[in-house]
Amino acid sequence: MPVYSIPDRQDDLIEIRKGSCARRLAADVHKWDTTKGPERWSTGIVEGLSEMCGNDIRKAVGDDSSYTVGDAIKDISDAIIFDDIEKFPRLPHWTLEKFVNYSQFAADQLVDRLYGTEAQIIYMNGDLPETLLKNFDASVKGKAKVKMWAYHGHREMSYAIFKMLGIDYAFLTRRGIPETAIPAATTLFLELHNTTTGEFYVQTWLWAPCVKDPLTGEQFHSLSMEKAEHCPARLIRLNECIENCPLEQFRAIIMNKIKRTGHWRALCQSEPPSPHEAYIQLAPSTFFMERLSIFLIVIILLSWLSLCYVANMNRFKYTQILDS
Repeated sequence: MPVYSIPDRQDDLIEIRKGSCARRLAADVHKWDTTKGPERWSTGIVEGLSEMCGNDIRKAVGDDSSYTVGDAIKDISDAIIFDDIEKFPRLPHWTLEKFVNYSQFAADQLVDRLYGTEAQIIYMNGDLPETLLKNFDASVKGKAKVKMWAYHGHREMSYAIFKMLGIDYAFLTRRGIPETAIPAATTLFLELHNTTTGEFYVQTWLWAPCVKDPLTGEQFHSLSMEKAEHCPARLIRLNECIENCPLEQFRAIIMNKIKRTGHWRALCQSEPPSPHEAYIQLAPSTFFMERLSIFLIVIILLSWLSLCYVANMNRFKYTQILDS
């Protein structure tokens, strides 16, 4: 079942940075921007990007704006990367060296700004880790109605779950992909298996699009989807577990980290959602199908009543003809 989480008020399952933890994240990012940021930004990166854009980033952002130099570095770097992938005309002063340096700097900054502390790793994951465990538990108890759940989100969600589970994705960062970055369409598979003795374990697989070197035949991961091939997913060993990670040990990895910092709701001072909102988050497809069904039933009833009314009105417009 593909999950596109769209609650009534906020999305704490897949996009918590814009949901219940938006204010906490803004405070932590502001702290980073005012402590670590100035030193990082004094390396000439801001001036180089300003020259490339033809506009002074520091002056464009301003001192009172909620949009900071850190935000600008991320967005401009993303734009340069996307332009290069789509083969759009390059900006003035573009060089391959600058491209690599700026994209690497932006990737490092993003990871440090959003996941620099254990607390940030916990709250940036939102409800997803515990939801994964609930899905596994339902399968173990034989109560699962869905065989596969597919969660679709931004790269920030992927970084968060990688940090939570201890997944090393360095093998993706080859051939022009900045270290600490991941290619578009990167997919994490968490598979629940059971042995003949009834013991359950979790396998973790990581996939990303790759291309083949025309000279050597080597497959490597690339930022561009052009000529992408279906290279195989790779079985990943978690930092704190074996490849066939026992379910209870997999659970402990998640729950022990939550215990160290506290639950994300405590970190973000967020109240639990109402049953109605929680229902939307955990089964959005079912929720919308039920709403659609009710809507269609109402439309059919109204249409039937309208037809009855029209037929009844037309009936009284005619005069009965009696045989003489």
